[in-house]
Amino acid sequence: MRSLSTLALGSLAVASFAQPALIPLPQQLEWKTGSFELKGSALEKRITTTNDNSLPDSGYRIEVTPSKIAVASKDKAGAFYALQTLKQATQGDKIPCFTATDSPRFRWRGMHLDVSRHFFTVDYIKRQLDWMANLKMNVFHWHITDDGGWRMQVDAYPKLTEIGAWRVDTGGEWPGGEWNQGALQFLLPGMTEKRYGGFYTKKEIRDVVAYAKERHITVVPEIELPGHQLPALVSHPELGCDGVLPTGIPGKNNTNVFCAGKETTFQFLEKVLDETLELFPSKWIHIGGDEVWKGHWANCSSCQARMKAENLKDVDELQSYFIHRIEKFLNSKGRSMVGWDEILEGGLAPNATVMSWRGIEGGIAAAKSGHDVVMSPTSHCYFDYPYNNISVERVYSYDPVPAELNAEEGKRVLGVQGNVWTEWIPTEDHAEAMTFPRALAMAEIGWTQLDRKDTADFMKRADAFIPWMAERKIDFMMPGPPLNAGLEFMEAGKPLTLSLPTTPNLTLRYTTNGTEPDAKSPVASSTMTVNEPGNFRFAYFDPSGRRGTIANLSILDASVTAEAENAIPGYLMRTRAAANEKKMPTFAAGDAVESVSEIAPLPGDEENYGLRFGGYLRIATPGVYTLYLTSDDGSNLYLAGAKLIDNDGLHGAVEKKATLRLPKGDFPLRIEFFQALEAARLKVEIEGPGIPRQDLKGNFIAMGG
Repeated sequence: MRSLSTLALGSLAVASFAQPALIPLPQQLEWKTGSFELKGSALEKRITTTNDNSLPDSGYRIEVTPSKIAVASKDKAGAFYALQTLKQATQGDKIPCFTATDSPRFRWRGMHLDVSRHFFTVDYIKRQLDWMANLKMNVFHWHITDDGGWRMQVDAYPKLTEIGAWRVDTGGEWPGGEWNQGALQFLLPGMTEKRYGGFYTKKEIRDVVAYAKERHITVVPEIELPGHQLPALVSHPELGCDGVLPTGIPGKNNTNVFCAGKETTFQFLEKVLDETLELFPSKWIHIGGDEVWKGHWANCSSCQARMKAENLKDVDELQSYFIHRIEKFLNSKGRSMVGWDEILEGGLAPNATVMSWRGIEGGIAAAKSGHDVVMSPTSHCYFDYPYNNISVERVYSYDPVPAELNAEEGKRVLGVQGNVWTEWIPTEDHAEAMTFPRALAMAEIGWTQLDRKDTADFMKRADAFIPWMAERKIDFMMPGPPLNAGLEFMEAGKPLTLSLPTTPNLTLRYTTNGTEPDAKSPVASSTMTVNEPGNFRFAYFDPSGRRGTIANLSILDASVTAEAENAIPGYLMRTRAAANEKKMPTFAAGDAVESVSEIAPLPGDEENYGLRFGGYLRIATPGVYTLYLTSDDGSNLYLAGAKLIDNDGLHGAVEKKATLRLPKGDFPLRIEFFQALEAARLKVEIEGPGIPRQDLKGNFIAMGG
């Protein structure tokens, strides 16, 4: 499994819950004494249900006493959600007595899944619908067309799936090959390369929609337009601007954007949408509208003719015309359009709902202009982002109603949605691990009123859901044990006592011989006495036996420090090497070394290089220190030969940190960095006794050999 930066598993506290943990938290909940005994009977058969029109839509009321389970609801959805609460409250064949009055905060409590970049099975989709229903989420945003492949059967245009659903498999460990937008190639007739992809038949789509309906979930399809349509343009190149070839990278003489000037474009889309509406009864149809490169429209005779005929001043207004026209078509069929916040550009379509992803500004603008909004900003709601960027706590901290909106404007916020984009998520287990446990937080912020939110309480309940996830075989993101920075120093001849993060819901196991812990490895207690230096490896195991990320702990003798008597304060050695665009280079012993006075990228716009900085970290006052490493792209930080921070890989600016106890001394320090793809950033900071957070420089670095 992949690394989870923080789930607060060190504070697992199931034992502190006298009652079951419920997610999402009901609006009113009171636990009573005693319990109702099921005695082997199915829960559903023991419930007395009544109608109560005074309750809100989807709301319910529960009363559990030792002699009865009574549920009142206004509608079927409310009764269904009451059942989910009762199922979560069930402990074996008993349900603790309680009362609850509950209803959702938002109408739209969504999860999104991109099946275009990587294809997922119907079974996996149903699996997702099951847990969404358990957590009272009610909108499944199915992203079924994009540059990676067209995934919906369309009778009027069979080439969309004959060609557009299958791209060339470029090999390697990933299904279909590692994602590369610029190298996407679809299998045209006569090509014999290995293929990757798939699509959903109409029968399968109807099956999924019916399955979702039984669970009170609306399936909202997304048919991307006018951009992100490489598979459609490969299948039907006549839909692009004249003289422009369909390829994965917009710009120059290629495109993934429909021609906005040709009537055949709109005829095509209306036929596709007609078949979409037949399959999906949802009120909302998502049309994308994001990341449209409009460069070819400015030079296309058909687009220019359209702009002249419609009196459009620029290509932004042409995009607005495109979106307006599609919305008018959808409205004529009794449906409503949803689009990403780029649909604001050039003027918003009259009845459109905006899905705000580039921050919250688009949602604010839309709500203030009287449009409905679904909030899904990258800052909190993109579950393809690493956990160290968007932690469970960060998701939970989000309030979908921006403070900039007044009470009436705030009513325009339909709700919130978590998104899973799959460019870098090639498999179903990976997708699930990126979703959980963050989906628990998303479910609660969509359902529970703001004044009921409590981060510490939620994290305890999320911790208590580990058995729930394990029972359902959900591939949730298993954490690595939080062992400070993975480095401890011991004085010669003196034992070291470790405090270890054991938990009630996960088993902590370890090895000391360099092998990976397994289900037979020794179980660690909350404290452990170490008598000599060594290398420990720890890992959590969930109740089903799955292992989480391994955490390494190096225990070194304090004598590894050395007084760098000849060191020059403020200077260090820098080695340079050539790098590719994906990972840290290998630094050779013979590489040229130079003395420099700062830890920073090379000046200028040079690309594809690696740097290694070496010296000493001088600690004058023993205590707890934190080192911060920020880079764009990859970087690593080593202290006394132990890797404290791993920030490797191709990414934007990402900060990671390591906290550890350090005795007095000069500690060998090494920092590695590589640069690729434009932006370059490298920053190293320190914080500790008497030292506010600041750049690692001056007397903190001494030049080493």
